[in-house]
Amino acid sequence: MDIIEEISASMPPKRLYLTYCRMAADRGYPKRTEAAFRCKLEHMGIPLMPELDFYKFPQLAELFGTSRHIAYSLRKHGLKAEKESDHDNQPWFVSRAELKRLARKKPGLFRDFDPDGLFVVLEDRALVDLILAQPKVNKPHRYNPTPCRCVETGQEFLGFRDAGRFAYVDPSAIYNSCKYGYRAGGYHWVALR
Repeated sequence: MDIIEEISASMPPKRLYLTYCRMAADRGYPKRTEAAFRCKLEHMGIPLMPELDFYKFPQLAELFGTSRHIAYSLRKHGLKAEKESDHDNQPWFVSRAELKRLARKKPGLFRDFDPDGLFVVLEDRALVDLILAQPKVNKPHRYNPTPCRCVETGQEFLGFRDAGRFAYVDPSAIYNSCKYGYRAGGYHWVALR
């Protein structure tokens, strides 16, 4: 348990439990369940949260100056994270080494994050400079309006939203009018694309 107490600050609880099981098996001790192991740690006053080299996604979002959603989206780009345990709704942990690996492989993903937060997390000035040297990419907006025209008035609109405001109807009604020939707001509509 002295060894576990020393290494508890450097890894998440699940990995700590697996390390304990491996060490106990090497020494001939009986295997404990994960719940028993956690109870023992709590009884000894050993924290279950790693304090070194591991971060939770909310912590990363705060340090990077971004939203939690964007921090979690790093997993879709190849960031390997570990869950605290196999139970649902448990936090994910990411190691500093794994963040460095992804930052070297795809530095553009980290370009919009706070430079000071990047340095705190990565602890590598050369890597942060590489990230900041990446060009900023302006992503296209998801809303790409389809221009349309009112048949009766001849008035043209930039998109279904504008036409919906004009006719006091939902934009989907304008869309359906263009697609199926229905009336929307008392008018017929034609898409210009």
